Amino acid sequence: MKYLSQNGITLNMEEKLQLDLALQKLDNDLEFEELHFWGKISGVQNDYFIAYGTNYMGHKEFPCREFFWCTSTNWVFSKLPQALKNLDNVFNLV
Repeated sequence: MKYLSQNGITLNMEEKLQLDLALQKLDNDLEFEELHFWGKISGVQNDYFIAYGTNYMGHKEFPCREFFWCTSTNWVFSKLPQALKNLDNVFNLV
């Protein structure tokens, strides 16, 4: 977290501290083998922070990954919902 910066976009001190605490809580609650911060999405009303946890045990070929999100209003990570199958045509346009 200390060296996090991309294209001149950085997290401010409060975001770094709150994000670090939220990631520690997520890791303690779910015990992933690896937990990574994926990035920040700047929104109109809120900013969103994305993280993912990885487990390799029992998954030789492909590790099991779970994605999580939180906002800067509560700093509590929630599991990112699966994409809806009825929106496949929208995803294929991207």
